[in-house]
Amino acid sequence: MEEAERLNILLTHWIEHNESHIKSYRQWASRLKDGKLDEVALKIEEAADIILTANKRIEEAKEIVHKTH
Repeated sequence: MEEAERLNILLTHWIEHNESHIKSYRQWASRLKDGKLDEVALKIEEAADIILTANKRIEEAKEIVHKTH
């Protein structure tokens, strides 16, 4: 397997892994809002947003790999 192919698999894995975390963080943030821990929920939502932004960068990296190989 060539390096670009391995890289594509790895990038895809990272995106899926991060999406799993984002989902979990958002679920916890929702639960915390219900428990009146709004400030904590906000921080967790912000963390989820940061990871979402990271996934966008990883997607961009995947596109570059596809264009160059």
